[in-house]
Amino acid sequence: MTGRSPDLRMELGSPREVADYLHVTVASLAQLRYVGRGPRFVKAGAKVLYRWSDVFDYVSSNLYERTDVKVDPAVLRG
Repeated sequence: MTGRSPDLRMELGSPREVADYLHVTVASLAQLRYVGRGPRFVKAGAKVLYRWSDVFDYVSSNLYERTDVKVDPAVLRG
């Protein structure tokens, strides 16, 4: 192990941590993963992990002004 490992681990979230952040259940997050509609994820063997940058991108890409008007991500980058 290198001295960098603990810092890199902080960049990854468990399904429980990500579900808590998104205010959904772990089962709902797993379903989103299964149908390909959730945040991108990493598989480390059988373990599923999420890069926080991907979770934040997922939140940004699902931003709405109204229920029928999605915010253009380019506007956010400004």
